[in-house]
Amino acid sequence: MTTTNIDILQVKKLSENATIPSKGSPLSAGYDLSSAENTIIKAGGKGIVKTDLSIACPDGTYARIAPRSGLAVKKFIDVGAGVVDADYRGPVGVVLFNFGDEDFVVEKGDRVAQLILEKVSMVGAEEVEELTDTERGAGGFGSTGVKKQRTVSPLPSPANADATIQKFSNVLQVKKLSENATIPTKGSTLSAGYDLSSAENTIIKAGGKGIVKTDLSIACPDGTYARIAPRSGLAVKKFIDVGAGVVDADYRGPVGVVLFNFGDEDFVVEKGDRVAQLILEKVSMVGAEEVEELTDTERGAGGFGSTGVKN
Repeated sequence: MTTTNIDILQVKKLSENATIPSKGSPLSAGYDLSSAENTIIKAGGKGIVKTDLSIACPDGTYARIAPRSGLAVKKFIDVGAGVVDADYRGPVGVVLFNFGDEDFVVEKGDRVAQLILEKVSMVGAEEVEELTDTERGAGGFGSTGVKKQRTVSPLPSPANADATIQKFSNVLQVKKLSENATIPTKGSTLSAGYDLSSAENTIIKAGGKGIVKTDLSIACPDGTYARIAPRSGLAVKKFIDVGAGVVDADYRGPVGVVLFNFGDEDFVVEKGDRVAQLILEKVSMVGAEEVEELTDTERGAGGFGSTGVKN
């Protein structure tokens, strides 16, 4: 049965070793997730750290398991996978990648990741012959480089806002670019992401990277962008992560999946294999304004890489 009207993050302890997630400050985006066990993530390796927690997300959200800045900066620790769907009720584990030269020792109670409740659009996907058009069109995937080359278009004035919004649909529009493409689908009603499948046979070499073609182009609903996120099974079993992963709402070119293979074996991809997931993240499109002083907070400048892992 589908549960509705959840307006808080429900948390259940599965053992006495679990720690209820908490925030470092009132406006922190994420809840700290702590280990329920003593374990070691070998140098250059991966592992799942148990939290001994299960959760139920508020309506319209999913739980993103994100890295902690301090562990990334000081220990070269990253988080793999990291999508907990709203209808998942099993134990929450944290997939850690250790890209450092030293083993990473985790003690019970150590903070190893953060849980962020991301707002997500749950609209359906609809195959179309032509996508709604935008000024940008197909330009952009991997083409902008790192140098400043263009001026970002200003936000539309109120007079033009309606015309801009009308370019976007209230569904995820999907266009097949070849007969090898697979229309994205969800594994369950409340899954945050659509499965993205490969349109080709390819190999991602051990320790290498590659772009897997989907032979799809998309048009996101108004107020969203498409986040290309890892699949937990590939992260845990094959040491596969997803790079980049932002498809803007005005991009109409082919969607590719950038895969990093951090494993010791080549990763063989066959046509039709599910290689990533596409999540429609809700995003604020407010403008940026230079100021001389920022509005103050209780936390202030403290926090980037400074809080460590101990409570």
